[in-house]
Amino acid sequence: MPANTFMDLALDEAHAAADMGEVPIGCVIVHDGDMIAQAGNRTLADRDPTAHAEMVAIRQAAAALGSERLVDCDLYVTLEPCAMCAAAISFARIRRLYYGAADPKGGAVENGVRFFASPTCLHRPEVYGGKPRPRRRRCCRPSSAPGGDGGFVGWAKARDENSALSPRSAQRRAHADLSQRTCDAWARRAIEPRKRCAAACARLCPPYGARDAALKIRVAAP
Repeated sequence: MPANTFMDLALDEAHAAADMGEVPIGCVIVHDGDMIAQAGNRTLADRDPTAHAEMVAIRQAAAALGSERLVDCDLYVTLEPCAMCAAAISFARIRRLYYGAADPKGGAVENGVRFFASPTCLHRPEVYGGKPRPRRRRCCRPSSAPGGDGGFVGWAKARDENSALSPRSAQRRAHADLSQRTCDAWARRAIEPRKRCAAACARLCPPYGARDAALKIRVAAP
């Protein structure tokens, strides 16, 4: 069975977990081309904080093979494993790990503690997984950014300028340009009133600098 089909089965387990009100994560374990375990998150159903999809599937696979060592087994999971599950994968001697999406917040393979890169890790599986997406800047507001370069028009302009690049590279560069212009616009919006205030203080008391004038006005206030 192709690898993408095994991941599809893991996604089916994730959907089933979501229907039960669990965190939607699914996992399957394959041995010699045959699926020997499949599970979704069961932390709420089992009242067990360790009942992550990977943990449940590893227990099922160990029972199916009659061994605590899952040698020559491949694990497919929809989300990057956490530190607990990464440790269990190492202890079980899983051969290959495939995960669908990176988890910058709770993952422990390419994010966080990077368990398999730790010197205390006894077994490192082959890892094939998603890459973390670049985080969008909070001040990037294309629909309402101040200034004339915001919104879709600015994005399209940058996109046309980068048309020689590949579609994905051009989109990333256009988004980065738009983000920078938006940040500059919001920065000007915050800095300009300060400049006007400093200039007013200097006019009120020319012999003093803006800082001293502001201090003098504050002290003289009733």
